[in-house]
Amino acid sequence: MTAWLAPIAQAAGLDHAQSGMVLTLFTLIQIPVSFFIPLLAGKSGNRTTWLLLCGLSELIGIVLLMTHSSPWVAAIFLGIGAGGLFPLALLIPIEEAAHTEEATSWSAMMQFGGYLLGSLGPALIGLSLDLFQTFMPTLFILAMIICTMILVGLKIGNKDKRSLSDKNL
Repeated sequence: MTAWLAPIAQAAGLDHAQSGMVLTLFTLIQIPVSFFIPLLAGKSGNRTTWLLLCGLSELIGIVLLMTHSSPWVAAIFLGIGAGGLFPLALLIPIEEAAHTEEATSWSAMMQFGGYLLGSLGPALIGLSLDLFQTFMPTLFILAMIICTMILVGLKIGNKDKRSLSDKNL
């Protein structure tokens, strides 16, 4: 989103300065959210709820862009989602692993795969834009990826719930 939010805002009719401000808003929302969401998730002990809320926020932002709604409002939802999902994703290997070596291995694998896929995103979005002359197919694919991410978030569950069910076996 960081690479393409400004061009998407321009395609929605904003000028260069306004689209740059939309991107700035997106980034400014991410900063405090990336700090507070992990704290709130830690205090509540319910990581799944926060993963789902951030995923739904991302999905709402994408849908707003798809429906040509205000890029400003979309940037707020996207900023909340992206700001919360990134630090929560970094915590998943630590919370899910049984021991330190496993957490290290999971973390390395997730970061390698995540950054590899993340690096392909801007190129694929650009290719899609060149082929279709619109961001709509890309936004649809991003919405499907976010839906998949939300389903995976439901499957991960909370460590406390899993620990209790394991003890009952």
